[in-house]
Formats: sequence, structure tokens, C-alpha cells
Amino acid sequence: MTRTIAFVGDTHVGSMFALFPDNKKYRINLNRGQRKLLEYWKYFWHECDSSEVDTIVHMGDVVEGLNRKNSGLNIMVSDLNIQKDAFVDLITPYIKKRRFYIISGSGYHESLDYRFSEDIAQTLNGTFLGDLANLRIKPFKTVINIAHGVGGTAIYRATKMDREALFMLTAQATGKLKKTDMMIRGHLHYFHYQKTPDIHSLQVPCWKVWEPNRIFIPLYGRKQPDIGGVIVRYESNNDITIRERLYPLPHIADSIKEV
Repeated sequence: MTRTIAFVGDTHVGSMFALFPDNKKYRINLNRGQRKLLEYWKYFWHECDSSEVDTIVHMGDVVEGLNRKNSGLNIMVSDLNIQKDAFVDLITPYIKKRRFYIISGSGYHESLDYRFSEDIAQTLNGTFLGDLANLRIKPFKTVINIAHGVGGTAIYRATKMDREALFMLTAQATGKLKKTDMMIRGHLHYFHYQKTPDIHSLQVPCWKVWEPNRIFIPLYGRKQPDIGGVIVRYESNNDITIRERLYPLPHIADSIKEV
């Protein structure tokens, strides 16, 4: 027997640099890059169908929010209810009979008054997992630890994952935590996976292209994101198989212009 779970995250619906449904009810025209993202989104779920995915886990930052620090710059629609409805439209065709779970994202992309992720879970008859969750993959003994994630490293991407895994294993060795087989994070907008004899570490990619934000201008080449999701297969012998699905990166704000 196997279990197959699709991990997606950082959809940032509502940003002009991220996913948005091509639906006339919103009266919004998508740019060329967004149309490509939507095309890739459909490809990914086709892969999930062929891989017999039975569960979906969203790693947070479902919507863009209001971009308060920049007075709403680069937001397609400032109505948070519309951002939520747009995400529901994007994901609903692919839930089918699958279980749906969602974790909280960054506070900046959530409402100050209520948790978007919890509301979306209720809307989709799914399960809200809060800020962090330890999940056992039934009927196996495999345990995964998931959270949206915070912070990052400028250069060496493995540094943060190594550090978190080290502290996780230390807590297990001192009896403070039960054995964890896999640690999964979002937030950083790139794909990374590494495995030691003791733990798997997975960084889930995103659905938002590079945006013109001053924090993404230094090390411009390094700050280019990975677009896509990850399909993880769990087996009874505790084997874990990773299948990343990454797509060519569209460019919107930083597309090449003729002069």
C-alpha cells in the first residue's frame, strides 16, 4: 500500500505576479506571465491525477493580502474576500475526493482580524492545521513535521534546513520529541530537498514569480523563485519518494524590453 500527497504553497492569489483564475466574474485581465502560471497549475494537477494523489497539503500564504508596507502596490484586487474566493476557484476542481489540509502562512499575508487559512479550510471542508503540525501518515508509522517557515539564507540554501534538522534530531535524542521522518517547509519560494540517514528535509516551491521588491533586488539572480509543487509517495516500509514538478519561470516585472 502507498499514500501519495501533493504539497503546494505560496500561491499569493491577489498579486499581479502570482496565480489568479481566468474567470470573467472577477472582471480582471491576466497578464501573460499569469496565464503561464495558470497553465502550469493545470499541468501540475494532471500530474497529481496520474500519480494517484489522495491528499493535498497547502503550505501557507494562500493569498497576497493588502501589501500594507507599499500601500497596496502590485495588488490586483484589494478585497480580501475576492482574493479568498479566487483561491477557492483555483483549487476546488482538483480537490475531488482528496483530503485537504492547510497550514497558516506569514502574518503579513493573512488578515489582522482573522486567519484566512482557517476560513479557507472550512470553505473547502478541509482541515486547518494551525502554525505547525506533526502528522502521522496513516496507516504507516511515518511522521512528518510541517510549518510555513520563517527567515532564510542569502547564499547557501542547505544551511537553514541543516540547522533545523540538527535541532530536530537533538530534541529527539534527548527525549523531548518523538521520531520525525520528514520536515517540510514553504515560505522561501524555491525547491530544495535533502536526505540524511535520519531525516528528510523538503522545501516546497511556489506559484509567484519574481516581484520588484527591494529585498529581492540584491542577489537578483539568486532570488529567482522555483514554480511548481511536490508529489511525495509514502510506502509501508517507511520509504519516501520525492517527485518535484517544476516549470519554466515566467518573467513579468523583469521581462526583457526593447529600447
